[in-house]
Amino acid sequence: MDYILDNGKDVGLFARELFPDAIVVEKGPLELQSSVTKGLINDGVSVICEAAFLKDDLFCAVDILKVTGPGHVIIMEVKSSTKIKDIFYRDIAFQVYVVSKCGYTVDAAHLIYVNSEYVRGDHLNPQQYFITEDISSDVFNLQKTVENELSIFIINLLIQCQDFFL
Repeated sequence: MDYILDNGKDVGLFARELFPDAIVVEKGPLELQSSVTKGLINDGVSVICEAAFLKDDLFCAVDILKVTGPGHVIIMEVKSSTKIKDIFYRDIAFQVYVVSKCGYTVDAAHLIYVNSEYVRGDHLNPQQYFITEDISSDVFNLQKTVENELSIFIINLLIQCQDFFL
């Protein structure tokens, strides 16, 4: 399949070609997406795209989830950027937080992003187009801040809602 990669959605779809046997969780009600993901993991599916996790009203969809063993996973987030941005760490840290709350051990967190030195031939080659970088250490170090940031977010949301109703 040949793509013209115009936006982040296209890049995310193209990244799935790195894992041709992956199963995709379709969009729908969050509870259903989460249930389908859990079922796929329990059925032994090794790679899931758009894996959904819902716990305590927190939701995340992981671009690519690799199941490495019973209860163990690797989170892989795809970005259309050619460089790593600070916000990516927080995004993935939140995913690790939610996935962990769902009872899974996150063995690693990887960022998949665009190789700025890639020169396209007749067809796009996903193995050359993307760079995969293990950012586990940085993301795991952010876990302590995720819960604090959630608390601050909820407090700010409550303040905004209070202003709305007054």
